[in-house]
Amino acid sequence: MRHTSMVIASSIILVVAAACSGSSGSTPATTAAPGETAVTTVAPGETAATTVAPATTSTEAVGNLLPMVTGLAVEAGPGGDEVTVSWDVISDADIDDYLVWYSDEPGGKKRLAIVYSYDPGDDVDGRLITVHSGLDFVQSGKNCYEVSAKDADWNEGERSPEVCLP
Repeated sequence: MRHTSMVIASSIILVVAAACSGSSGSTPATTAAPGETAVTTVAPGETAATTVAPATTSTEAVGNLLPMVTGLAVEAGPGGDEVTVSWDVISDADIDDYLVWYSDEPGGKKRLAIVYSYDPGDDVDGRLITVHSGLDFVQSGKNCYEVSAKDADWNEGERSPEVCLP
């Protein structure tokens, strides 16, 4: 027999099941839309069914989640020890900062390289630009970046797909 606890946050479902004693019973059901939270706890021996509406693919924020940064581009700077990083402005969310993440190899563990304090007047034709300087090397295919948005409460949006220096 199983005891099941289920938690739904946004569109992610976490199910924890543990063996425990009890008799068989009914099957409670819980339904939640993306961004809603539902908790279903069932007695020993019961099972739970949950349905979640499909997630949207929009770049709009859902609940307290910030949208993913898009349009990431990188290019070698003129100094030989710097990379110019640019991305599209997220204009429909309350963004405080952008976090620029760096790795010196594709798919490598990213570390925070730059906290870009956002000011709505900073964009150039809807894009933001910063320079990552003081690098030990600038090499094609080796300097890789991701960017995420952050609000005043340090809620971070999903990171952009990785882009490496061409």
